[in-house]
Amino acid sequence: PPESGFAPLLEELSRKHGAEKVTAAMAEMLDYAERRVRAAISEMPDGVYEGEDRIDDNGVTDEPLNVRVRLTVSGEDIEIDFADTDGQAPRNINCPLAGTNSVALSAVKTVLTGSDVPFNSGVSRPMTIKVPYGSVLNPKPPAPVRARMVSAYRAYDSIVRALSKAVPEKVSAPGFNCTTISCLSHLDDRGYAVHIEPLGGGWGATCDTDGCDAHDNLLSNCANTPVEALDLGYDFFRVRSYEMVTDTFGHGRHRGGAGFRRTYDVLKDGAQFGIYSDHHRFAPRGLFDGGDGTCGYCRVHRDGEVIEVGSKSGIDLKAGDVLEVFLGGGAGYGDPAERAAADVQHDIDEGLLSSEEAKRAYG
Repeated sequence: PPESGFAPLLEELSRKHGAEKVTAAMAEMLDYAERRVRAAISEMPDGVYEGEDRIDDNGVTDEPLNVRVRLTVSGEDIEIDFADTDGQAPRNINCPLAGTNSVALSAVKTVLTGSDVPFNSGVSRPMTIKVPYGSVLNPKPPAPVRARMVSAYRAYDSIVRALSKAVPEKVSAPGFNCTTISCLSHLDDRGYAVHIEPLGGGWGATCDTDGCDAHDNLLSNCANTPVEALDLGYDFFRVRSYEMVTDTFGHGRHRGGAGFRRTYDVLKDGAQFGIYSDHHRFAPRGLFDGGDGTCGYCRVHRDGEVIEVGSKSGIDLKAGDVLEVFLGGGAGYGDPAERAAADVQHDIDEGLLSSEEAKRAYG
């Protein structure tokens, strides 16, 4: 009935099949997800597996923040414990507990079951997640959390690194895993014009595939904005180039995805730029002798001078400035000596790998 509060489609299903049958089907969806995840966990060797990663800085100083996790596998259950993770940050890179829980569930489910198991609350039943209160992954109010994906990705990568010790054939090496938010703005008599966009990077390689080149990140759902749309929508900057960059992935039996660069010509005084990102100091680390990915950077070219912009920073711009934002490449998986010669040649032919770097990395 309408007063039940059910969504229209759910009401229709209940009228057609009966509320009892629909409720039973919903419960079975949860139970099915639980059974699949438990079965996958049971195939892992029992034991304790540790992983860690680092955030470049705390947003104020150069002090890095460490994210550490300990996975305890016992039969069909797994405990995910972030006990040794560093305390909360003074800037907005803290991740609320709900976000951390979501990341932990996503990391374990993705690695163990892939995409053919529905992501519902049944997935969480075999997992216990522990996150210390006051840490960067479970901050005390009123901690700022707008850029929460910075620390969320480090939690994701630390879990995957721990899982690599138990199920090496199922994990991927880390990519340039960070939601980079780039913002250009300008105020004039008409008001503010603001362009804000999330950007991705190169993905990490797996045991049997190369990483995706210049792609949105694993935990995101954002679309690429066409350059033509930016040209139509804004008159205080123009995109000079938008390109994948040669020699920007980690080498390996399978290579990471290439990074990419976008450059902007600033057309008016008074423009401002802001960014939050990560992996500007610490590159994604390769797995099983695979090479590390590449660090990102942000620069302003002004009157022959190069001004470095931090990964969680901003700068006032002038007409004539050229803004350069680079998103790094993903890490490699496996020994580069095992990479097929045809794959190396393909990367050279596509302009993603220079001959000089191919000789250095692959002999």
